Amino acid sequence: MDENKTEKSETENCKKAEEETENQKKLEAEKELKSDKNLSESLPENLVQNENAKKASETESAENYLEQLKYLQADFENFKKRVLKEREEFVNTANEN
Repeated sequence: MDENKTEKSETENCKKAEEETENQKKLEAEKELKSDKNLSESLPENLVQNENAKKASETESAENYLEQLKYLQADFENFKKRVLKEREEFVNTANEN
């Protein structure tokens, strides 16, 4: 009879150990799910920050190109004025002689 009690108690101990193991696995799985949720919640924020940084960089590049274009246009206008002035001087000099 003592053997039956011992076997029952060992069986109960095994069941309890299995239940504890399962409970630990469930807890670990829940923790993992929570961490995945936290990651997925922070992910859109990171994407927004990356997009904002990219837009800022593109805006800065566009502003630089616009500034370069304005300088180029001014240089071309100055070139046209200089050529007209030189042509007038040439024609005037040619007409004097």
